[in-house]
Amino acid sequence: MLTRTTKGQIAQHKFHRTPLVWLEGPTDYPIFLPLEDELNFTAKWAGGVVECRKLAHEMVNDDLPYIVVMDGDYGILRQEVNTQDSHDRVITLRRHSIENYCAEPRLVEALCRSYSEGKIQKGAIGPKFDRLLVSLEDSLWELVVLDIASEGTADKVTPRSIRALLRQQEPPVIDQAKVRHHVEKVRRTRTNGGSEIEANELLRRFVARRRFVDAVKGHWVLELIQCFVVGELKEVGSKVPALHPKAIRAALAPWMWRGRVSKDHIDLRECLRRAIDQVRAVRVQ
Repeated sequence: MLTRTTKGQIAQHKFHRTPLVWLEGPTDYPIFLPLEDELNFTAKWAGGVVECRKLAHEMVNDDLPYIVVMDGDYGILRQEVNTQDSHDRVITLRRHSIENYCAEPRLVEALCRSYSEGKIQKGAIGPKFDRLLVSLEDSLWELVVLDIASEGTADKVTPRSIRALLRQQEPPVIDQAKVRHHVEKVRRTRTNGGSEIEANELLRRFVARRRFVDAVKGHWVLELIQCFVVGELKEVGSKVPALHPKAIRAALAPWMWRGRVSKDHIDLRECLRRAIDQVRAVRVQ
């Protein structure tokens, strides 16, 4: 019964021996699992962004001993979001979602090599995946700008799956004609929303200091990784495993927090470490 209400969720920190970390989505858990073991905390799904915000609000108001991890979403465009937000124990991701943290050539190369049975050598995949990431900026810019401009409205801008915009899936190649058709369709049906000019400027400023892929919706990023890895394995004649998104999260998780993958990975681990230390300190008072 405790998990069915916000009040019940707030009280759950009392029933765990290790610090409680609330995650926005249920699919976030596999990626955080290695950190859960390393830093010794308990990760749980909050029930979505609205519930996460409620938990964060109550925690800040009453300085409660738990931690909330929030997706960056398009809020990352409006300022250089600090991983330490309004409170040290409210951690906002520096990318759109945790799936965007998977979009690293080093990680994707490790995934390809682990499935290739020795057929893919070190250094062969990273540059190819990096080129794919760079190509997304020209291919998807206009569509992402429309999505930013429609934030907070009921308008459906981006397709549910990025596969709807691909000319081929393995390896992924975005079809510019499909993207253009979709953009024109969205513009005809938009009912309200912000200015595309303002959204374009927000994205332009973001890309001046960071990567375009960091702002793309996380489930799209994971689908692109899936298509890319399958394509590379087929190219070298390796048996292709069932690489659905859940399997990719689980397969990438052990590599996510090894060494210095990126500054964002380092910052997120350190923010979690500090927040966990705070919770432990509060508990012994």
